[in-house]
Amino acid sequence: MAVQLKKNETAKFRRRDYDLSKVTVALSWQKKPERKSIRQFVKSFTNDPTSRHDLDLVAFLCDRSDRVGDLGDLAVHGEAVNGDVIYWNSRTHRTAPIFLTEDNQTGEGEVGDKERITCDLDAMPAQYEKIVFITQIYDGIRRQQDFAQIHNAFVRAYDANGIEMVRFSLTDDRLDG
Repeated sequence: MAVQLKKNETAKFRRRDYDLSKVTVALSWQKKPERKSIRQFVKSFTNDPTSRHDLDLVAFLCDRSDRVGDLGDLAVHGEAVNGDVIYWNSRTHRTAPIFLTEDNQTGEGEVGDKERITCDLDAMPAQYEKIVFITQIYDGIRRQQDFAQIHNAFVRAYDANGIEMVRFSLTDDRLDG
């Protein structure tokens, strides 16, 4: 059974209990059902980005000083790429075996993993001592969005055999218990 983490809790895992050669961290969420005015209902059928909640999973590769050594180069739109940060605009690392498999921008679809970052820990260069994962809402401040508008959001980690090791709920309410 997976460890259920709460805010400010940590967990440690041993190789004798899990296959830690490869670990996947996954994010799942759904937009909270809401009552809509006719204007909002029509807007939900358009391609208006403010009508969707785009959660993102991000990984920071840290050295033994808990610092990100290389923030990367600025891309055309000002986002950093090719650094020690894995996210929607920089999905693979130039040297480390870590990558974002997908970028779901709506949370729509079946309940389950919407975004995943997979780490081949056995092949990870020794300079990286820690990987820090965060979840954010893309452009959430401008869109006036927050986690209270999200249902069933959680982050989980599972080992190379698909065994869930840990889960952290980002929201208090659940659609599917």
